[in-house]
Amino acid sequence: MQQDMEIDNGDETIQIDFKAKRVIIHDRYENLHILNDLLLALWFLVGSVMFFYKHWTYLGTWLFVFGSAQMAIGPMIRMAHKLHIRRFERFWKAKIESAMGANVEIKANGSQRVEEKGGSEGSSETEDGQGESTRQMW
Repeated sequence: MQQDMEIDNGDETIQIDFKAKRVIIHDRYENLHILNDLLLALWFLVGSVMFFYKHWTYLGTWLFVFGSAQMAIGPMIRMAHKLHIRRFERFWKAKIESAMGANVEIKANGSQRVEEKGGSEGSSETEDGQGESTRQMW
């Protein structure tokens, strides 16, 4: 479900473009990351200038400590972004599966999955490159 998806239930084929939605999500997290980086630069720049004056050294040290702690926010923003995309894809995959019903063929990025409603819900059979059928849990 990286770029787009094609769903065929026998009667109709539906094409869904997820790229635009993913770009919106990506842009929001990128803006958060940029804001975090600007604040980091501000804390370290002001803290560095404060080291030039003896009476501001203590406060400058605290700005360095605060900026160092804030450096952990960048990886947390990236992790939240990845989790948001994963939840987004799972949400739409489940919504499509429930709306389309049994024997739905889903094509995403060249891979082909045949949904079978019955024996084990939430699983699919996928043909790998060597013609073997493998079971895959969503």
